[in-house]
Amino acid sequence: EVNLLEEKRKEEQLTVRRLRKKEDLQAHLRETFPEMAESDWGVTEVTNEEFGVSLEYLLVPLWFSETFIIDHQNALSWEKQKDKLLAVDSLNTLVITLQDSIYILEQLNRQAYEKGFRIAFIKYDSLNSEYIKELKKGKLNWGWQTTTLIGGGVIGYLIGKK
Repeated sequence: EVNLLEEKRKEEQLTVRRLRKKEDLQAHLRETFPEMAESDWGVTEVTNEEFGVSLEYLLVPLWFSETFIIDHQNALSWEKQKDKLLAVDSLNTLVITLQDSIYILEQLNRQAYEKGFRIAFIKYDSLNSEYIKELKKGKLNWGWQTTTLIGGGVIGYLIGKK
C-alpha cells in the first residue's frame, strides 16, 4: 500500500510539472489550497535588470506562507513515518518467516523424537523377548557359580583368621 501511494504521489507531481499555461497552474493552486482561493492573491512580473530577465511571481498574503511552511514540515514528517512503516513491515515479514521456520523445526523435532522412540521401543522389545526366552529355558548352571562363591567365602574366612 505504501509503495502504491508513493507511485501515485509521483504521478501527481508529474501532472503538476507538466502544466504549461499560467491559468492552469493558477487553477491547480486554487484546488490545492481552497483557503487561498478566497483571499486576495495574484501574479506579478519582476524584472532582473542586471541580467535582463523577467519572471512571474506569486503574490499571496504574507501569513499565508504559514501554509507552505506547515505543508513542508508535514511532508518531512510523513516521509519519516513512511520509512518507519516500511521498516516495521520488513520486520513483520521477517517475524512471520521466523515463525514459519520455528513451526517447521518443531514438526521435524517431533518426528525425530517419534522415530527415536519407535527405534528404542523396538530394541527394548527385542531385548525383552530374548530375556523371556532365557527365563523360559529354566536351566541355570549353578556349578561354577556356586563353587566360586563357596571358594571365595572359604578363602575370605581363612584370611580373616590369620
